Amino acid sequence: MRTAWGALLLILCSVPTPALAAQELASVRVTASAPTAEPATWIAPYGSDTTGNGTERRPFYTPGRAAQLGRPILALPGRYTEFGTITQGGTARTPLVLRPATTGTVVFALQDAAQPATVAASHVELRDITIHGRELATPGTCLRVAGNIEDLSLARTRIDHCRVGLDAGTTSLTHFTLEDSSMSDIQERAIDCGRATCSHHRLNRVVFEHLGYDTASTTTKILYSASSRDSRWRDVTVRDSIGDGVRFDGPAPSIANSQFIQIDGTALTLGRGGYITKTDIAALQTGLAAQIGDGLVIERSLLRRLSTSSTPFLVLPSDQSSPTSSLVFAYSRLEVSNETLTLGGPRSRHAVVWNGLVAWFHHPSPVLLLPGGQRVSVEDSDRANGITHEDDSQLFFGEASQAELFSPLFSGGETTHNA
Repeated sequence: MRTAWGALLLILCSVPTPALAAQELASVRVTASAPTAEPATWIAPYGSDTTGNGTERRPFYTPGRAAQLGRPILALPGRYTEFGTITQGGTARTPLVLRPATTGTVVFALQDAAQPATVAASHVELRDITIHGRELATPGTCLRVAGNIEDLSLARTRIDHCRVGLDAGTTSLTHFTLEDSSMSDIQERAIDCGRATCSHHRLNRVVFEHLGYDTASTTTKILYSASSRDSRWRDVTVRDSIGDGVRFDGPAPSIANSQFIQIDGTALTLGRGGYITKTDIAALQTGLAAQIGDGLVIERSLLRRLSTSSTPFLVLPSDQSSPTSSLVFAYSRLEVSNETLTLGGPRSRHAVVWNGLVAWFHHPSPVLLLPGGQRVSVEDSDRANGITHEDDSQLFFGEASQAELFSPLFSGGETTHNA
């Protein structure tokens, strides 16, 4: 009997009370791993690079100082007068990101033309910020790239009131992305990659406007790239600019769904061919000036005049394209402002093909200047050597009305003009 009572007492003692059970459950929850937010470094308009430690309560002031901790940077909305130099980036998998911490505008209002916002590290991404020099008596560069940089991305970023919007320096900038952004009120060049080794540039949904004003120079380059490779522009607008527009000296850029308009110099220069589709090009001087390079394709695009003296299309006299390359017009519209349409230079050797081309000539007896210097009348173009003239192409003489310009008058054509 004593043994039975002892066993029962032992069982009762082993059953946890509700309080003890709750304590044990709580201890299990504490020891279980819970997800935590990614650590970040904070900056604020009232922060300090000397007394701050990068926490939300004691933020730094500049992205340059915050980047030294190697974590994402959260910027409280407001006005900053310095940016500093980002010398430590992220990795290809996890780039260093600078973005607003909360809803609001983050503005870097530069105060010293000699100290632009500077990125000197790879794998850096800037989001939803504004960089401007409008408070400077003589603006300088707004954003400078220093050193050999790879993987720089700007998203929803505005850069304005600068002498140079983005200066890639003299070294290397590869894998650069600019999207959903704008550059405006730039005195000289929006993007300068002309002295650097540049490649793999992507521009998507970008607007460049009001460029080249407030300066005595009339040779402004909106984008000048001496050696860019694999450049792709999509939904890019370049408008209302003084001086020349965009220049690609690298091989075969790809441009689609874009506009190069209201430019008083040469709107677009291609140094080594390229591919253009669904794009509107118009300038007061020359719309598209090109060397054919390995080949130039103009598809479903509009090359039009802004003045009686403008030339919508021109093959540069220095072109030395090979016999294996070609100039192709496919379902495009072209206005010819004088008696000659230049399709090749004296040393050009490329073939010329047009398919679904609609061209308006403003001369009663126009001629075509073909590769090698050959001149033929438009009426004889279908029998000329080195040119293929498809049956669905149409040639008109006299002025073209706006309605005619922006209406698809031939099979396969489609309007590309954005009103």
